[in-house]
Amino acid sequence: MGNENGDECNFGYGAPIGYTSGRQPYNQVINGDFYYTQTEFSNAAYAATGVGTGCRQSAFGAGGNGPLQPGAKRGTKPGAKRGTKSDVAGVTSAVTVDASPSTLPADGTSTSTITVTAVDSNGDPVAGDAMTVFTRDDDATPGSCGTLSDNDGLAGTAPLVTNAAGQVTVTYTASTASADCYVLATDNTVGTTNQTIVYQGMDGSRAPTVSETLPGTLVSGGPTATFTATATLPSSGIDIPDARFDLYLTGDDSGATGLNASQLSLSYKDDATGGDYVKVPLTGSTANGGVITGFVIPDTAEKLAAGVTRTATFRLTLADGAADTSVTGHPLKIETDLDQFNPADGSQTNLGRTAPGSVPVAQVAGDTVNYSGTLVTTSAPSGSTPGTAVLVAKTCSFASNGATCRLTATETFTSSGGTLTGTITSDSAGEADRVVTFTDTFTAATPTTGTGSGTGQLIYLDNGNSSTDNLTATYTNAPTRTNPNVATEQGTIILTNSTP
Repeated sequence: MGNENGDECNFGYGAPIGYTSGRQPYNQVINGDFYYTQTEFSNAAYAATGVGTGCRQSAFGAGGNGPLQPGAKRGTKPGAKRGTKSDVAGVTSAVTVDASPSTLPADGTSTSTITVTAVDSNGDPVAGDAMTVFTRDDDATPGSCGTLSDNDGLAGTAPLVTNAAGQVTVTYTASTASADCYVLATDNTVGTTNQTIVYQGMDGSRAPTVSETLPGTLVSGGPTATFTATATLPSSGIDIPDARFDLYLTGDDSGATGLNASQLSLSYKDDATGGDYVKVPLTGSTANGGVITGFVIPDTAEKLAAGVTRTATFRLTLADGAADTSVTGHPLKIETDLDQFNPADGSQTNLGRTAPGSVPVAQVAGDTVNYSGTLVTTSAPSGSTPGTAVLVAKTCSFASNGATCRLTATETFTSSGGTLTGTITSDSAGEADRVVTFTDTFTAATPTTGTGSGTGQLIYLDNGNSSTDNLTATYTNAPTRTNPNVATEQGTIILTNSTP
């Protein structure tokens, strides 16, 4: 793996076998004394069972701790990191850690709030879970980093216990040394340790930064939304191997109705993918204060080098019928984090994060299309004789956002009206896959005006989603007069969504 044996599993302890009278966990009993010892890396385990399985408390095949499972759900606190995956609701599945802010002056007084969250396999918070939180310097130099003190009155060596939100908070107070300080949290039940970094003093000048540019709206059953995340490591920083972006989606504020991972499709591309979009697996739900997580699996090219800026482009699609903001009461919140992944034990370190950005979720709700065009008769009517004409719009736009479009249609006339069947295709950037097909039966109100009603289908070619729409229309110069070899027609077509 490129590190010394102890480095591979640094500060990973595995599940405890008991607790001391001071409620500290231990995993070894030697001469009657209790010890909480770090796991060791097993080449045999890693070779046999893969990423996330190398750090063990006992020899491979001797009943030691099992593999860590990628894709565990994150807690309700944005910016935290994942841990061990379990499939039992109500039992801790993931432990996450967040520092806010993550950069402090080395003045001996500045503070950062450390939030540790425990969630179960459904992404719901786990209350009453004991945690141990501690800090260390990146060089393991005693005294370089600051101190931790809890915020809820627990003193001494007693472990912190998660509240109803599945969280404990402690306050980190800076020292006067410049250092990259790791804050680690160990779940005393499952033994998972995950961490974040507080950049203290001048070391803050080499901290990576992360930003994101989000879409304005995500449409249920609508087009693919594209957004970007950008990470920058100052030239004073140190190359970060196994660096990746992770996404966290929340958005219903503990309500029972939310979005499920199965309703979302996420992919990304960056320099490491060769420009191809790669699917990002999603797990979880936003219901009951939960979270949907997407972990970008790193490869050998996924590193962030000093002085380099790396951008990933994401595509996110929401299935038709998924709950929108009017149902959940809250917009979807998207947070992009930069993490360093440890292949040995599956843990990860938070290197930088964005503040969650709000993206309203809307339903495909039809639209109003305004157009004017040229009508060319293909079978000229004579008096009351039926005929047909081809309509090609010179101007066409969707009223909801001004997106330009193309309208082509065939009109069939009778003495009292006729039918209009056609296609409307969006030409605007970001909506080029938006197509409306419609059929309208119209009635001539006068020789030059008409009204109609019918149905339309709004289709998004990129993801195959569609909705059936009711249609109403008004026309000027509806072609019911005699011999309209070439005529100008303008009108308004109103599409009203009629599917749930």
